[in-house]
Amino acid sequence: MRDLLEDLRNVADPAERARQASTLIDDLRAARDEASLIRKTALETLRARGMTQTEIAQATGMTRGRLSQVIAPKTAAWRPFLAPDAEHPVTVALAEKRETERGQPAIAKTTMTAFGQIRELAAAAGTSASYEAVPPPGIIDLNRPNLVALIGPRISALVAQVITSDPAVRWERDGLGNWYVIDVKTGTEYHSDYDGGWSTGQRGNRRCFAHMGRIRRPDGQGSFLYLGGTHAPGTAGAVEMLTRDIAALWEQAHRSLWSAISQTVMSEDGTIVSVEFVTPVYIHGKR
Repeated sequence: MRDLLEDLRNVADPAERARQASTLIDDLRAARDEASLIRKTALETLRARGMTQTEIAQATGMTRGRLSQVIAPKTAAWRPFLAPDAEHPVTVALAEKRETERGQPAIAKTTMTAFGQIRELAAAAGTSASYEAVPPPGIIDLNRPNLVALIGPRISALVAQVITSDPAVRWERDGLGNWYVIDVKTGTEYHSDYDGGWSTGQRGNRRCFAHMGRIRRPDGQGSFLYLGGTHAPGTAGAVEMLTRDIAALWEQAHRSLWSAISQTVMSEDGTIVSVEFVTPVYIHGKR
């Protein structure tokens, strides 16, 4: 580190010296934040194993006072899974449709409920969340920090193009124009019970699926969290799973790109009966 700082001092051009110093500060801040989260996660693991604070302090060489500060519930360890950029709030992109009768813009009730869950999740992580309604044809800026996209390829051709970069999950259309998802690793197809052709008189629970994952941004300078259902119930279930299992997902994927397919079972009255992964959580490497 001393050699690095000495090299920095010896940069002749003051503008270039300032630029390199700014880059170094940003890198050190990111490394500090990551190291702090790694430490906090490790300490919480030791505490979950039943160790007292005195035992943890002795094992790690930390004072009890400092240990209490570190493990105090200030910021969730999984925050980077939802909001990797600590300096920006979360933006949730929602699909806006047109009501068939009056042609007015509308967002599905289940989608707004899902946004409320993400907003609560963001608050638990020590940040905030707002939503952006995206009407057809789905023009959206995907090159933003802390973006969560709840938009399927049926709404946005841009989203449809970008998510093709996922090596484990692929979207296709059937002969009736319905979108469905495929586990590329196994070739298994997942078709929603809400697809065209479903009898409106049918009773009972219905299944819907969603593509969940962290997708690389078009500009290659980061990624966004993607929770896109084949229909709105699939999206709602994906958000339910994120809210319920975010700590476990963080343990599996951390800051990596990842993807999976979730299945939501919805009752006739619009209540989520169950939600689960029908594929493994595939890890694709660094963001």
